[in-house]
Amino acid sequence: MAKRDRPLIKDYIVQNTSETRADLTKILEGFRKNGKKSLPILFGSHGKSEAVLAPAWLWKKMIDELDDLRLAITVLERLNSPQQYERVTIEQIRAETEKRLDKLQSSTDAGDTSDT
Repeated sequence: MAKRDRPLIKDYIVQNTSETRADLTKILEGFRKNGKKSLPILFGSHGKSEAVLAPAWLWKKMIDELDDLRLAITVLERLNSPQQYERVTIEQIRAETEKRLDKLQSSTDAGDTSDT
């Protein structure tokens, strides 16, 4: 028998698909009852995990952390490869903004709703 790799995350439950299907209502009740102490449930067939049931709070936390990591990667990439930039003054930004707003207002007054 082959040695099984140790999981990186120890705290989860593994079930087969039919068990999970039969216990779904109980699993959701457990998520509600246990709150932040609820464990993710991995399930699949033939001893192989194929999907995960996780409490919504945990899913949201994971997504937030992934978003933070993606943002951090973007920041690091930009810091490590600075781009050419042009210095502009507040007055230049204000003038360009007013020009674009005037153009938008003119096209709206003329009945044109395109973004050009």
